[in-house]
Parts: sequence; C-alpha cells; structure tokens
Amino acid sequence: MWRLLQAVVFTLVLFGNIYWEWTPNGLLASLLGVAAAFLVTVTLSGLFDLFRRAALIGKKRPSQSGSAIISPASKLLNPADTIRPGHKQLR
Repeated sequence: MWRLLQAVVFTLVLFGNIYWEWTPNGLLASLLGVAAAFLVTVTLSGLFDLFRRAALIGKKRPSQSGSAIISPASKLLNPADTIRPGHKQLR
C-alpha cells in the first residue's frame, strides 16, 4: 500500500513539473518527486504510529497488574538481611 502511495505522489510531482515547469531538468524533478514521496510516507507512518500508541496507552496488559509484578531486586533480598525500624535483627 505504501508503494502505491509513493508512486502516486511521485507521479503527481512529475506531472506538476510538466504543467508548471518548476525546473527544466528532468533529473531534478524526479529527485524532488522521490523526496516528496519519502516525506509523505514518513509523515503518514509516524501519524499512524502515534495513533496506535495512543490507543495502547489506555489498555492494561494482564501481566501489569500490581500484585503480579515482582521486581528482580526483591528476589535477591533475603528478608533476614533487612532490618525494619523498631524490630530486632534475628540471628
């Protein structure tokens, strides 16, 4: 689908150059067409990506519930190694 869009933009730039004669050089007109097709593709794909990410922000994955997440640091700590205020350390 992107290739079709790029071909249409490229063709429109070339036809615009033929009608309005932006440049007498055909190579420069084709380079302008390639640049325009690239910019349209990057802009639209960036917008679609932003919309997709915005839609995913509101959704929570099941693995992201509060009790299911255990940090790797908490796995390394032994409860006997930590001292809580007001408690005596057991040996």
